[in-house]
Amino acid sequence: MKHNYMTNTISIDYFTQNIPAPYSFHIHAELAPADSVSVSFSLTYTDREALEEDEILNEGFTGDDDINWSGSLPGVWNESLEDLIKKTSWSGKADKLSRCKIKVTLAGDEAKYPANTGSWEYWLQELQQACIETAKVEKPLEMDFVKGERKLSLKGSFEKREAFIEERLGGLVVNKKIPWEKLGKVLKQIYIAEYYPEDVQPNYNTKGDTFLNIGGGQWFNLSKTNLHISKKKEWLSKLEASFEDLISGPSA
Repeated sequence: MKHNYMTNTISIDYFTQNIPAPYSFHIHAELAPADSVSVSFSLTYTDREALEEDEILNEGFTGDDDINWSGSLPGVWNESLEDLIKKTSWSGKADKLSRCKIKVTLAGDEAKYPANTGSWEYWLQELQQACIETAKVEKPLEMDFVKGERKLSLKGSFEKREAFIEERLGGLVVNKKIPWEKLGKVLKQIYIAEYYPEDVQPNYNTKGDTFLNIGGGQWFNLSKTNLHISKKKEWLSKLEASFEDLISGPSA
């Protein structure tokens, strides 16, 4: 795909494959570059016609789960997508065994399929979060990691593709901007575990246990909660190391 994205409108279609309803969905996004990026984004859940309403609700959905948004995102999204395109090798057909199919079309070109579907899938997840954040459906990301008296607070704006870490220990407060790509690595580590509403605590303490706020004041005592994860001690050590890397690593 040799076109310059900065002078073309790009269309992206994402289809889940081998995933049953009510989880299957289709994303369609159109982006037109300029100083800012004009975006039309939709996520439509598919193949739900044969399901009873209770079957959908029992899986944690509302029955009104589709997303439709049009608006503008900052120019940093131009740079992000152009960089992704440059790193992509293309095929003329999709991999039928993959968990998803992604089709990319630039104006005046035939549809092509990226080989690095994982990178495109994660980029689309970021785009989706940026759209609903810009639409004020959800607030920017805020998470906290607490161990004893030390508190690390992570904040991220998907709209602006910016992330910050703050450390509080006693009377010391340190703030720094972190490279955007590091945010994704921490989130990936966080969401290896499973978090259940019945395990939520209203707050944390500084008595030595490790706590995580995954947003909205949903605190989990990682030292005592099951989290339905194998090798929990190893995971917790890696999670702590990932937060430590944010505060001790280079600034953005």
